[in-house]
Amino acid sequence: MDYKLNGSLRHYVLALMLLEVQWRPVFPAPTPANTNWDLDSTKLLTSLLILEANELLEEYMGFHGPVDVSVPDDVPDSSMSGVTIIEKLQDIYIKGVLFYLHISKVEEYQKGSWSDSKSVLGPLSRVKGNLVNHVAKIKTMLINIDSLPTTPAPPQWSHDLDYAKRVYGGGVIVALKDWLPQVLQALAEASKVSDK
Repeated sequence: MDYKLNGSLRHYVLALMLLEVQWRPVFPAPTPANTNWDLDSTKLLTSLLILEANELLEEYMGFHGPVDVSVPDDVPDSSMSGVTIIEKLQDIYIKGVLFYLHISKVEEYQKGSWSDSKSVLGPLSRVKGNLVNHVAKIKTMLINIDSLPTTPAPPQWSHDLDYAKRVYGGGVIVALKDWLPQVLQALAEASKVSDK
């Protein structure tokens, strides 16, 4: 009899386990973040950066006076490269990282050579903070589509004189200001593609 009870008990336990598995909710596999929401928030951040870059340029020129603004060779150009949306996003990521590094250097020069420049340091800090957030958003989008390019090497700087630092800073800010509207346009194109 013990054997029959054991057999019946086994069937009963098996039936309970089967019911347990069947009654558990099944969750869908994780999916990448909503691309439209990411693009919309990134476009808003880009619009904010455009305004902040304009404010920064005004404050920078107001503090330093008229500076011969020529974009240095090691600063990314303001043109957008790439044919496909993914290539353009990769270009935005690479140039965003480089602009972040250059803005950080401008901030370092500003603090080191002109410590009394709070009117410039505030906008510089805001642009730098929002630029790092912008790069993080683009990076997340590229990770979600498995297209993250390698991070560029940091540029080498050699600005010893205060005048060279001023010209460099002005060039970086102008290049950033000219680049951001093109980023916004590329993100608008990406948004149209993702809506389809």
